[in-house]
Amino acid sequence: MQIFSELTFRHLRGLLLITGLGVLTACQPLKLVSPADPLTERGMLDYATRLQLHLGSMAELAGKPEGSYEANWRSYQEMDAQLAALITRATVYAGNTPCAVQDAVYQRMQQVFGQALPFPVQTSAQTDKGASQACHTLLLTQIRQQLALLKQIHRDADRCGAYSCLRPATAADARAITDQAIRAVFVIEAAKAGHAVVQP
Repeated sequence: MQIFSELTFRHLRGLLLITGLGVLTACQPLKLVSPADPLTERGMLDYATRLQLHLGSMAELAGKPEGSYEANWRSYQEMDAQLAALITRATVYAGNTPCAVQDAVYQRMQQVFGQALPFPVQTSAQTDKGASQACHTLLLTQIRQQLALLKQIHRDADRCGAYSCLRPATAADARAITDQAIRAVFVIEAAKAGHAVVQP
């Protein structure tokens, strides 16, 4: 079971590279062609808070019936529904516009991924129709996939005696990975709001 968990988290770390679009900016603000979206920012803040509370509780309750997947499946269902709603909203607002990023960010992405980028993205110089909501759709989809993997680990991989669980080490890894992924969305929103420097 632990081998499965380690392999799954390697996959999860791979997804982090994709969701790292926002944090690749380092200290350079990310400028996109869209106004700030406080609803998305508030939605992600709420999701991030719920996820952190969930991970902390699961680490403390590992090995107890209260920490099993069976006792907490509804939390995953509710968090997934929240992400699905944010994705739907972002998709509607984005329409058919592409995700367009600052030239420096695009170049950094090419350094990480090579020429074959894992999702369609353009520089702001290549298009005047780019929308940050299109970037949100991509990023939120990856965050939702991370949640699905975490759910799978809790349900099928980690065991604490007779119970399914999230071991403290697993919860800590998940916290570090998903925290960076969620920050990618905050980086975009902070840049659109006009903050001069965004610390990822």
